[in-house]
Amino acid sequence: KEGVAIASNLIPGEYHVYFEELTYYHSPESLRINVGPSELVGPLKGEYRVGYGKVDVIYRTGLDLGSLDVIRFSLIDEKNNRTEFPKGDGYQDDAATGSRQVTIQGLRAGMYRIEFMHTSDHSLYAPAAPQSFELRPDGQIIVEQVFDPQFGTIEVSTTIDGEVPNSD
Repeated sequence: KEGVAIASNLIPGEYHVYFEELTYYHSPESLRINVGPSELVGPLKGEYRVGYGKVDVIYRTGLDLGSLDVIRFSLIDEKNNRTEFPKGDGYQDDAATGSRQVTIQGLRAGMYRIEFMHTSDHSLYAPAAPQSFELRPDGQIIVEQVFDPQFGTIEVSTTIDGEVPNSD
């Protein structure tokens, strides 16, 4: 997108040109200019640069590190474009905390949503609610998710000839 502003019939002297701030962009620096009598100054250019940032996604299961392999997530942008993570070996595991960290560098500033999913058929972990965030230029976001195992229980009782055995 381009825009043009023209100021005419200016009294000779010093002027400041300020560029509007745009949410996901680095705005141009303001300009200080001098206008002399009958002088045309310009064209002056202000170039907005797209902002980028970084997102760290950290998730843990409370179980051994192998259990992290059944969990993946999609990063979804404002246009509903999906990118699945982790990619290849693009993550770091921490055995002490049972967690995995995926760092996404150079992500364009904007609104995003993360949706976690399980890659196996079992339902050891409850579904996680999507998490939304806004990434600002040069910003860093940390998204954390804990997956608590949902262990089942089997209770077995026995009887012998109609009596419940004594556990002593």
